[in-house]
Amino acid sequence: MEGKHFRRGLGWPANGASHDGGAARSPGGDAPPGPGSCTGHPTEPGRIHLCSDRRSRPALSSGPLGAGRSEVTLSEPLEDIEGVLLNLDGTIFVGDRLVPGAADAVDALRRAGLSLRFGTNTTRMSRTALVSRLQTMGLELEPGEVFTAPLSAAAWLEKKGLWNLSLCVPEAAHADFGHFKINETSPQAVVIGDLGEAWDFTRLNDSFRHIMEGAEFVALQRNRYWHTGEGLSLDAGTFVAALEYATEREATLAGKPSPMFFQGAAESMGVELFNLAVVGDDPGADVAGAHDCDAAAILVKTGRFQGGALTRSMPRPDLILDSVAALPAALGVGF
Repeated sequence: MEGKHFRRGLGWPANGASHDGGAARSPGGDAPPGPGSCTGHPTEPGRIHLCSDRRSRPALSSGPLGAGRSEVTLSEPLEDIEGVLLNLDGTIFVGDRLVPGAADAVDALRRAGLSLRFGTNTTRMSRTALVSRLQTMGLELEPGEVFTAPLSAAAWLEKKGLWNLSLCVPEAAHADFGHFKINETSPQAVVIGDLGEAWDFTRLNDSFRHIMEGAEFVALQRNRYWHTGEGLSLDAGTFVAALEYATEREATLAGKPSPMFFQGAAESMGVELFNLAVVGDDPGADVAGAHDCDAAAILVKTGRFQGGALTRSMPRPDLILDSVAALPAALGVGF
């Protein structure tokens, strides 16, 4: 959030801007604390204290954010932030390049002692391949720091004891299900991801029949479409919706915005959901998903949200930033 500096432990920008139309605070001055307002809290390494109205987030009461209205005013205290879940595509990188300042921001969060996970709904490659791609772009991270929709689904399937699967995901993503048995004859579960051009009537009809015969129906994500280098392309959600309509069964969603995804990411960090900040570019998958789990929601104006505007119907984030590069400053973390 260029030009806006949040004081550690205080829920308003130093320049006094107000999102909800309330009285602006004078530049550099502190407003008198009201009921439930945050008056400053001591912090420890790895514990960042913010302020917000997370317990009761209404939809935006005004129209699209315009000039001078680029952030949400925070007023009620949050619990300490101990972990950060960062969306990848559109937040950390766009296309084949890191968002400017993303690598430095990640380094700053690490030095502050925060637990980090990089979360994604992508089903077109394995976690290992994704990590390799990110490292090539210049981001240093370990495979264990990446949490994907396929890994979320695999953990759920293990808990359910469902080991025989029909996998509708690209071959490159099969590695994340390496400890399961592929069974296209009588599977216990059908897992739907993004097959892209590999989708055809036979594949879709086979999945339909398996589900009708009693197999569990698992969707890795519900995205309707995505931006390719050649334009828009149908995503997995289109085929999930078709199967739900035909079978009259609702899929179990493993990726964002499912609580299953955020719970799994938080557990992998050893933090409670209320102590988690979710950072992403998608008001639906990232902000709404964080709200459902009572995690903090931080929206960045890159990727999917670039050039967009929040409307009344959209879930309200706790904070809006120009890009992930502004995240350390917003959390009170120095470079």
